[in-house]
Amino acid sequence: MTSFFGELRRRNVVKVAVAYAIVGWVLVEIAATVFPVFQMPEWTVVFVTMLLILGFPIALILSWAYEITPEGMKRSHEVPAPESITHVTGRKIDFAIIGALVLALGFVVYSYVLEDGPNDAPEVAFAESEPGVLPNSIAVLPLANLSPDPNDAYFADGLHEEILNRLAAIRGLSVIARTSVLQYAEAPPPIPEIASALRVQVVMEGSVRRSGDRILVTAQLIEGTTGAHLWTETYDRDLEDIFEIQGDIATRIAQELRVELSTDEEQRLARRTTNSFEAYAAYLRAPRASGPFNSSAGVARFHALMDEAIRLDPEFAYAYARKADRYAVSLISPTLALADPAALAQQEARVQEYAEKALEIDPFLGLAYSALATVHSLYGRITEARRDYERAYRLSPNDPTLLQRYATFLSARGEHTEAVQLTQRAVELNPNFPGLRHRLGWMLFAAGDVDAALTAYQRSLDMNPRQPQPSFGIGVIEVIRGNDAEALRALRIAEEFSKRGGFTSPGRLAGIAYMYSRLTYPTEAERLFLELQDMADELRIGESSWAMAYMALGDYEEALNRLQSLANSARPDEGSNVLQAMNLLANRWNDPILEEPEFVEVLERLGFTDL
Repeated sequence: MTSFFGELRRRNVVKVAVAYAIVGWVLVEIAATVFPVFQMPEWTVVFVTMLLILGFPIALILSWAYEITPEGMKRSHEVPAPESITHVTGRKIDFAIIGALVLALGFVVYSYVLEDGPNDAPEVAFAESEPGVLPNSIAVLPLANLSPDPNDAYFADGLHEEILNRLAAIRGLSVIARTSVLQYAEAPPPIPEIASALRVQVVMEGSVRRSGDRILVTAQLIEGTTGAHLWTETYDRDLEDIFEIQGDIATRIAQELRVELSTDEEQRLARRTTNSFEAYAAYLRAPRASGPFNSSAGVARFHALMDEAIRLDPEFAYAYARKADRYAVSLISPTLALADPAALAQQEARVQEYAEKALEIDPFLGLAYSALATVHSLYGRITEARRDYERAYRLSPNDPTLLQRYATFLSARGEHTEAVQLTQRAVELNPNFPGLRHRLGWMLFAAGDVDAALTAYQRSLDMNPRQPQPSFGIGVIEVIRGNDAEALRALRIAEEFSKRGGFTSPGRLAGIAYMYSRLTYPTEAERLFLELQDMADELRIGESSWAMAYMALGDYEEALNRLQSLANSARPDEGSNVLQAMNLLANRWNDPILEEPEFVEVLERLGFTDL
């Protein structure tokens, strides 16, 4: 027995076994730690472990049977056993085994990362984006409706929006908003051209065909630069499986973009929206049936269909959240004529009721928190508004509408850096929507960066010359700079387009009137004031708008009364004028009257103390 163990030592078997065990343990630890970082599947770690286990007896047999000498490798019984030779042999065998194991491990990594990749998809290096391309970004094009019944077009539209909603909840993604991809619904240009315009890495396109109780959905993901297909999937399922299809598509996209999903995100992607397809159909019909956004009749149709969805499935959280958000929007819409305080209180109660019901069913709905935050903000409940905006942002980080509302709230609080950053992010996610560009201009103006604001306004006008908001913003800047001719030209354009299209913003007309007065055009200012008085019978005009209108007439006492009324009342001001009121009270327009103590006191009472 002694001679046997002596022979083991002489032939380096013990040394090889110890070295193999140590190196093998280190390599398994490295694989278990590093592989998940590269999102390699679990089988790769198991493969390395099994490779090491199988290699152990092979290493022992080789060390017993062979010796490495200066003349080369020889069988052990042919070699004498001087200490010098066994020492060298042991070290060489150690290095040889370690090198072999490292090469094997490298081969596994190479074959996965450079050849197979997750889901056997073609490899695209998304770790670093091309210059100007958003990281981990995707544009989902409108789904083609291939259903034999043209009345089923709502289904393709709704499915497209719901896929976007699921993707928008994934924090690691940059998801282009539906508004910016709608222009590609008909005769879209080549995919690389779309990807370049939207600054995305990948583009998804697909189609929907509904026939009876069956649905056929095709989806394909395309690399933006080359137009190469990354994966294609066809789902031929029962209608009841529509939610699993949505979740699977969203998960596949996250995997392709190498985005690691949190546990909460995985649960949300797997969750069924409702257990009733009939309820889901009513839910999808509502946006198309509502017609113009600010139409009272359209809003009524929207709520009727959402109520039908809730009747069919009382646990339909998304339907409650959508109703809450629409009620919140109606509080800031001047076209609904909710001038009666009792009607306003009832509307606020509805927002609270539906949002809380939605969150009771599903506490992960950012839309419900956004609705609550909007109302809190309008009524001056700053702490509650900030809390719910932060919750909504955590749950819906890719929602441009939420980002815009949150930014408006922060800007009104004097937190201009954060407000500008959120609005810039909203522009990235919805680049083809000019409204966000002029909103960015207003945020930059509030932050004091006039040159950048002017650039943002001009970019918005380049996208749509017929919108009044950026022209008004340019007019304000030119008034401040003393460029009267340019200011007057921009303000006249703003007034002209403010009165087109069947919708007029009282707040904007009040602002234009005030700017006319700053340019010493009192007749023009008075004309717009009279028009505002005529509108008051049909539209709700906020107190900040009236304050600005009276300042246009030079009636500062009545302007102060209006601002004090706003500060004393629980009634919300017109939402579209929050920033206008803030800039007025912060005296960004350099009006000496606003430095008077009475106006400064109102500023403090309205919460604009950090400006």
